[in-house]
Amino acid sequence: MILNYDSFNENRLLESLNESILYFSPPLSKLLNKISDKNEIAKDIISLGGKDLKTDYTFLDFGKEGYLSFSTMRNALTSLKSADVLDSILSGDNSIENKYRNDINGKIYDYGAKLIYKKERNELRIGKIINKLFPKKYSDKQIEEFVNLVKGTLEKQTEKFLIVEGDEIAFWYKEENYKESKGSLGQSCMRGNSERIFKIYTENPEVCRMVILVEDDKLLGRSLLWKLNSISGDSNVDEIKYLMDRQYTINDSDVNKFREFANKNGFAYKSSNSMGSYKPITFNGGNFHVEMTVKVKNKNYDRIYWLSSKCSIRFS
Repeated sequence: MILNYDSFNENRLLESLNESILYFSPPLSKLLNKISDKNEIAKDIISLGGKDLKTDYTFLDFGKEGYLSFSTMRNALTSLKSADVLDSILSGDNSIENKYRNDINGKIYDYGAKLIYKKERNELRIGKIINKLFPKKYSDKQIEEFVNLVKGTLEKQTEKFLIVEGDEIAFWYKEENYKESKGSLGQSCMRGNSERIFKIYTENPEVCRMVILVEDDKLLGRSLLWKLNSISGDSNVDEIKYLMDRQYTINDSDVNKFREFANKNGFAYKSSNSMGSYKPITFNGGNFHVEMTVKVKNKNYDRIYWLSSKCSIRFS
C-alpha cells in the first residue's frame, strides 16, 4: 500500500533521471549568488553550474513555494528544435547537452523562456534536490534553513504593490529608502524633506494613504491615494471614491503598472501624470472633468499639499 503518493512519484522521478549539463535560470542564479555569502548550500549549488551531473535535471528555476522546477535536457532540446530557435540561439553549435555554454545561457532564457521554462516542467521539493545533488552532506536542519532563506529572499526581492498610511508615508518619502535616485522619483522636490511637511498626509489616514511599488524592500515608485469627500461635474462619477495622485517612479514604464493597479482596485487616477491640473481624471477607461474635495482634520498645517489655484481638488 502506498501511503504517500506524492512522495512515491518524486522518488520514481528521481530514479528515472539520467546525466545532464546543469543550467540555471538567470533569476535563480541571481538569488543563489545573493545568498551564497551566508549559506553553504547555495555556494555548493552554484559550484555545480555547467557541470556534467549524474542526474538529468537541468534548466533549474523556481517552482511553487518550497519547490524547484526543472526540465530534462531531452525535453528542452526537443522544445527548442520544434520552435526553430535553437540554431539562432547557438549559432550552429548545438552542443548544450555535451558541454556548458555560459555564453548563451541568457539567450536560452530570453528566447526559450516560454518553451523550456514554462512547458513540460517537473517539480521537486528543494530538500529532495539538495539530497540528490549532495547525498548525506547536509542535515535536515541545514536544508530547512536554506529553504527558509530562499523563501524569505524571494519575498523581499519580488516586486509588489503595498498601500501604506500614517508614519509609513514619511518613511517612504525618504531618499535613503529608494531603490535608485533617478527618474521622476529621484527628481521629486519632496524627497527627504522634514517630516513636519507630511503631517497633512500622516495625520489623516482616513482620507490619505499612499500606494507604493517596492522591490528588495526598496522603493520603485509612489503615489498618494486620496479618499474623496465629494465629486461633481461629469455624469456617472458618483461611484468614484478614491483618486490616485501623480505617480513618481524610477522607470517611466512603471507608471503603467500603477495605472493597472488603480484599475484593478477601482481607483481613479490623473489622466496626465504631471504636476498640472487634475482635469481630466481617468476611471474605468473613461476620462472625466470633475471638481473634487478631500476632508482633512481641522488643523493649521505648516504646509498644505502642493496645489495651485488651477487644480480642481480642494481640502476642507
